Amino acid sequence: MGQFYRLCIIALLATCLGVGIFRFSYTALMPMTIDQHWWSASFASYLSSANLLGYLLGAVIAFTVIKPKIIPQSILFSALLGSISLVLCGLESLPHLWYIFWRVISGVTGGVLMVLAPSYALSHTPAEQRHKLSLIAFSGIGIGVLLATTILPKIASLNVAWAWYILGIFSLIASLVIYILLKQTHSTTVNAVVIPTASFTKLTSQQIILSSMVIIAYLCCAIAYIPHSLFWVEFIIHQLHFPVAVANFQWMLYGLGAVFGALAAFCCVHRWGIWGAMIRLYVLYVIGIFIPSIFTTPLFLSISSLITGLLNPAVVSLSSTALLYLVSPARHRFFWGINTTAFAIAQLVGGLLMSYLLNLGFHYQELFFMGGCIMLFALCLTVLLYLSMNKNQGLSN
Repeated sequence: MGQFYRLCIIALLATCLGVGIFRFSYTALMPMTIDQHWWSASFASYLSSANLLGYLLGAVIAFTVIKPKIIPQSILFSALLGSISLVLCGLESLPHLWYIFWRVISGVTGGVLMVLAPSYALSHTPAEQRHKLSLIAFSGIGIGVLLATTILPKIASLNVAWAWYILGIFSLIASLVIYILLKQTHSTTVNAVVIPTASFTKLTSQQIILSSMVIIAYLCCAIAYIPHSLFWVEFIIHQLHFPVAVANFQWMLYGLGAVFGALAAFCCVHRWGIWGAMIRLYVLYVIGIFIPSIFTTPLFLSISSLITGLLNPAVVSLSSTALLYLVSPARHRFFWGINTTAFAIAQLVGGLLMSYLLNLGFHYQELFFMGGCIMLFALCLTVLLYLSMNKNQGLSN
């Protein structure tokens, strides 16, 4: 196996674990942990916040603390520790602090993997192959989400502990593959240039402004899709009064869409370029988020599930590619770390705010409308980016 494909698999498994397994798997497990009396509904929700807080901490650690020379070891350590955290969450009837601690650890390791692995792979890949690597790497998110939305609920409905253990075993196997591939990977093909990550002195003001616009748009996406990522199943069952089977089917469609998100981003970039692809996909994202605020028939819900599932990893891939183009591979880890941190902060604050609005008496459809409006603002930013880049084709990397 060539170095390029080793790097692709390392990044794919890291994003699969970091987001799909260490984060999204709990969304599928949470209803069963309540039904099987592992813990109360309020504590189950608290564990979601604990994981998101850990993800934020992990993203910050990844681009501020970890030195370039220990990135491979950090990727492997995070994969192993995150895998162990899943197994330890399968131990029943322990103090609440036990589960809080390990869900935070799971979040931290997920944040580290999400920042380090794609940047590490991109920095050791020739320029002409980076779009292809980005496609493969961020497809891991969709694979992990699909696993969490299809197979996991069936296992968890029988026994929650076994679901945790199976997740842990799968993650440990993936960690072993990462270890083997990292051991075989050498930096001889492309040498990454190390630039002090805290320095902006070699970037033009225009590069900083345009990069900031990419990050703000990505932050808006984080808030806009909160109603789908947190309240979608709850909305379908308790507000629309559809059977649980319908809600599970919609969540499965979300996961199915996520599998093809990075591929959609790759095809759109190939057809229209980075900025043209961002505009078109952001328009589609606006439509997908707005749909349930107006139309609630199963057909329209299915369209919304597929679109939002598709666009979640697509936006991640596009944002990473845009930053890579604007700031160069050497600075990518720092800016991608900022991007991931901003995303985590937006999700944490946005999730708490939307939960508060629900407690005040707001309806789910009003939250979808808010999300659509925020996504519309992100679309306006991408239009400004497109116009700016057309005027400045000579912008240097």
